[in-house]
Amino acid sequence: MVQKKSLQDRLKEIADATFGELSDEEVLRLLAERSRLAEQEKEFELQQKKNAHLEAVSAEKTQLEAKLSELNKLISPEKPDDELLHLIKERKEIEATLDTVNAELEMEKRGGAPAETSAETPEKKGEEKPVPEAAVSEPLQQEEVEVLEKEVTETEEFGREKIVETELSETSDLRKYIDRMKNNPSQLGTILDQLPASAKKDKVFMLEVAKIDPAYAMHYADATTLKKEEDFNIRVAGMKNERNTGNALAEMLPEARTSKVVLSAVKRDYMNVRFVLPQMDDYDEILDIAKKGTLEAVRKLKDGADIRLLVPRPLQKDQIFMEQVEKIAGKA
Repeated sequence: MVQKKSLQDRLKEIADATFGELSDEEVLRLLAERSRLAEQEKEFELQQKKNAHLEAVSAEKTQLEAKLSELNKLISPEKPDDELLHLIKERKEIEATLDTVNAELEMEKRGGAPAETSAETPEKKGEEKPVPEAAVSEPLQQEEVEVLEKEVTETEEFGREKIVETELSETSDLRKYIDRMKNNPSQLGTILDQLPASAKKDKVFMLEVAKIDPAYAMHYADATTLKKEEDFNIRVAGMKNERNTGNALAEMLPEARTSKVVLSAVKRDYMNVRFVLPQMDDYDEILDIAKKGTLEAVRKLKDGADIRLLVPRPLQKDQIFMEQVEKIAGKA
């Protein structure tokens, strides 16, 4: 097993090779090896970024829990009512933030390796994930040369993939995946990890996954095809997440959160207005829908409403709207 440096050294060796002095078979072998090593390097870097993000979110969770613990100690009967109300409000804000952090942490963790691999020896925190050593060069058989030629061609074709749309018959393998997910929702991440790459490009199939959990569907959807298709994003953004595992919009590519996608999400949940941008074509309509949703939420809670939790930040900048909110909440 080698570390990242050895992998990079091998890539440099291939880059420095004089291809003109090599046979066709040797050139094809090196091209295929370079393609595999480059993909391994990319996966290695992505894993490092994910680990760093997980550590940061975990640290934030620890800080919030410590702050919540201290706050609970301060909430006692002998304190004046005003001070108690202030402490309770602060606790609610911390709990809301902690819920968001926990959901993000759970999503990140479930987006990792399948549960079936957990029996292997875990890597130490901060230790680089090993990558396989390059295989010793041996003469290639004709069929192996054909495979390598196919690999190089597929590498050149990267980015030209098409979205797949298949019918999910009752006996199809993809239907079996859907049934497994419905029957074992706690294993959703593990099952999605096992999906073939073609399934993650299948619009019909991934929309079925989204009905179970839109956040997970968006997280696992193919980034080169489905995640870039506006219709798919619009439909997933409009689905309610019954499992409360996360927000599908947070799993989207930033450039894929178009005006129509955000509009679909806000129609479902006005709090999604936080993804709106002033340059969006539907900006005014999105704000109007979010304002209506906010006022409805405030009316339902009335005197029990905590304005800072109910009003999304983009709307808090509108002073006239905030006066209307405070009036309904009985705080004018």
